[in-house]
Amino acid sequence: WMTSLSRNNLKRGGVYAIAAGAVFLATSIAGVDTPISFGIIYCMAACTLLYATTAPLLNRLPAAVGLISCLVLFAATYTLPHTTYPVEGLAWLGFPSASFVSGDYYPLLPNVFLYLAGAFAARWFDGHHASGYPIWMMKANVPFLSMIGKLSLPIYLVHQPLLILIFTMVCSM
Repeated sequence: WMTSLSRNNLKRGGVYAIAAGAVFLATSIAGVDTPISFGIIYCMAACTLLYATTAPLLNRLPAAVGLISCLVLFAATYTLPHTTYPVEGLAWLGFPSASFVSGDYYPLLPNVFLYLAGAFAARWFDGHHASGYPIWMMKANVPFLSMIGKLSLPIYLVHQPLLILIFTMVCSM
């Protein structure tokens, strides 16, 4: 849904990609039980970049057709990553091999279809209301929520290491 409100989805996708790479490196170097490969931030990066590069084509589809098609494709591909495949190197797409492991796993398939459904839903919603999004929503000014919204990625990236540190300190007392 947020693609419709983003000033630059290509830049936003790039920021997500850098964050996903940092998470992979950090979890690999830190020696956690299972490093994170193709986690939720990777998925956001891949979906956002895919959307940013295909938006002119996707915008040619009627919003309702795109929304329904994406929901059907999501349902049809939902079980793909729950199976293992005899090919290495396609886990990022949704075809993990038997040797693939990750502490967090959100591959492109089926998740890109849910992401695109959100983009189509936003377009459909905007087209079915005289003023687009509700005016109160667009003009609402709640400073604390605005701050959290602007810092959501850093907050997400810091919350787990911070919780691990806190629980380690509490448990060692």
